[in-house]
Amino acid sequence: MDDGPPIVFLSIEQVLALHEAQLDRYGGQTAAALVFLKLNGILLEVDPDAYADITLLAAQGKLDKLAIAAFLEQHSQLEAT
Repeated sequence: MDDGPPIVFLSIEQVLALHEAQLDRYGGQTAAALVFLKLNGILLEVDPDAYADITLLAAQGKLDKLAIAAFLEQHSQLEAT
């Protein structure tokens, strides 16, 4: 009985490189949130370091949706029309 070709697994480095390429190409959830706000006439005005911190905390599962929403609300304003 032929078991077929051997299973080939990606290394951690290959997976991380693919993940980074997908984030570069598609923007990830962070970019999606910014696009959503922009499409709805809302600008996010926040220090880049604070934005990086909140993004990392969210990615680590250390913030719930309510905390993220509160952060976005605190740092958002309507676009001038």
